[in-house]
Amino acid sequence: RVDAAGVLRVSGPAGGRAAADSAEVRFEAPAIEIASGAGDLTAEGGVTGVLKMSPGARGPGFFSRDEDAFFSCRTLRMRTEGETIRLSGEALVRQGSAAVRGGAIELAGGDGRMKGGDGVTVTLPEPGAAERPEPAAALAGREMSFSPDTRALNLSGGASVGLPGARLEAGSLAAVLAADGRAVGTLTAEGGVVVTRGGYTGRAEAAFYDAAARRLVLTGSPVLTDPGGGAARGDKLTFDLADDKIFL
Repeated sequence: RVDAAGVLRVSGPAGGRAAADSAEVRFEAPAIEIASGAGDLTAEGGVTGVLKMSPGARGPGFFSRDEDAFFSCRTLRMRTEGETIRLSGEALVRQGSAAVRGGAIELAGGDGRMKGGDGVTVTLPEPGAAERPEPAAALAGREMSFSPDTRALNLSGGASVGLPGARLEAGSLAAVLAADGRAVGTLTAEGGVVVTRGGYTGRAEAAFYDAAARRLVLTGSPVLTDPGGGAARGDKLTFDLADDKIFL
């Protein structure tokens, strides 16, 4: 039906769901509203859908164009101008082992930008994960943004990342994704850096992680605390995650 404001509301059959389909996306929800003129869409009440990928074209965020991505949320708003899709309320976008979860996720299909808010967790496969048993890298923060031109993934507001055998917390994290755009290549952390590995804790002002070498280096007055409570200081603190060694 169309209301006085010219908004078309489509509902599924009793107990069913309405659906919208285009070349880029398909989704289902109990109800879908379409604004006249602009053609903007709103879906509420529990939304599930598929982002249809086109090989060779730029995908939304860091997701590959070689396979479709699946999403779910409580509310979806899609603006035809700017080709943006905003998911809110327990939002999830996943493609294979890569995923983004958050209170809100916004995807700009035209230029590949992605951002999130209200608490975001990003899961990325580690390089060579198929050959190694380590879990994927999980990055989290209050806010998140991704720029496809620089492959830069930024998280701020109580940011953290789970690395193979270690956990890092900081005020902000800036990851540069590998050439395939799906795994962490390097990672820079700033502001109140805390690294835990086994019974050891490292604290510093900044940190840099090289995923290929699996080496984490803390700088800016680093302090290492051992399981017995003893503390040591130096100019640089290195966690060699590949060889399970710590250098100060």
